Order: sequence, then structure tokens, then C-alpha cells
Amino acid sequence: MRSNARIVVMDRHDLVRVGLRRYLAPLAGVSVVADFDAPAPLLPYLRAHAVDVLVLDCFQREHDGQAERLLAQLQRLTAARVVVFTAECSASAHAMCKRASAYAFIDKRTALDEVVDTLRNAALSRPGPPRDDDAAFLQAGLRRLSVQEFRVLGLVARGMGTAQISDRLSRSRSTISTHKWNALGKLQVGSELEFLRLLPPDFQWPETP
Repeated sequence: MRSNARIVVMDRHDLVRVGLRRYLAPLAGVSVVADFDAPAPLLPYLRAHAVDVLVLDCFQREHDGQAERLLAQLQRLTAARVVVFTAECSASAHAMCKRASAYAFIDKRTALDEVVDTLRNAALSRPGPPRDDDAAFLQAGLRRLSVQEFRVLGLVARGMGTAQISDRLSRSRSTISTHKWNALGKLQVGSELEFLRLLPPDFQWPETP
């Protein structure tokens, strides 16, 4: 991981902010440089500082109904990879975050190790990958996936949705969604649709990552 990836956290719960700071502090190459309990102080900070990863809960009670507007503001304001870390895991919340090109969508019930892996991947990612050879680009990206991410994305490539993949692999929908978003992030694509468009018609899905 490149040196000193800058992470900013926004969540109204002190426990979440303090917990992420303490859990990430010992890890080399990442640093929580600021945390906020609301959008009002966050937005000016982002205007004045470069940030690599923004971890936020945009579905909190006090700005209920404004999540889409906030995500749109962030999209215009910062080049940071946005990781939505929330207990609001409805299909509409997922869709909203996809439209806003969020890097990942994580259920707050997810194991901390998986959360940290997602943040590491976000810190490593780069926007705007070259696409001169889509097949070669995909083959290289697939080698960076975990076994679970690879299996999930392979089923996405076959046209299966989250519910179908959940039934097929006997894992919860939130777990499948997390693996899917992590995999798309490693491939540096913003949505399932973009990923499917990237697949060449004759692309042969490899058996192992």
C-alpha cells in the first residue's frame, strides 16, 4: 500500500468514529486524518484537504431523505473513494450508492477484518484505469480478487443477481453485496452494468483467480 493513505470518517456515533480510528491506527500505510459527526463540517474540510478514502453513513436519522443529495455533493467535491458504512441495507440504499459511484457499500454488521480489507483496497485503488485491451485488463484485475470475490463476480458475469447468488452460495445477501462491491472496486469499475459492458463477448471466465 502506498504511504499514508488519508481516511476521513463521518458518522454520528462516537463509538463508530473512535472504533475505526483505534482499529486502523496500528496499520501501516493508512491514517484516519479527521472524523465528523455530520455533513456540515465535513464538506468544508473536503474542499480544503486531499482525501483518499471517505467512510460515511449517509443514511443517519438527522439527515434522513437527504442521502442522495449528499452523495451527489461528494461526487462533485472530492475524488476520494467513498465507502458507505451503514445499517441501512435496503435495495434502494444499494441502488442509490451505485448511482453515485460509491466505491463500496458495507453493512455495519460486517466483521471488522472485512471492513479493514475494503478500506485497504479503496486506498490502493486508482481512478480512471486504462481500457485499451479490456480482456487483458480484466484478467489482471481478476488476479487481485479474493476467492469469495472471484466466485461472486463470476456469477454476476453469468447474469445472476444478489438474491440468486446468495441462494447459490448459501451466504447472506449483505455478505454477497460486500464481496461484489469489493470486487468491482478492485477492478476499478463503478457498477455491475459497467462491469458487464466491459466483458468482451468472447471473454472466457477463468476457473481460478
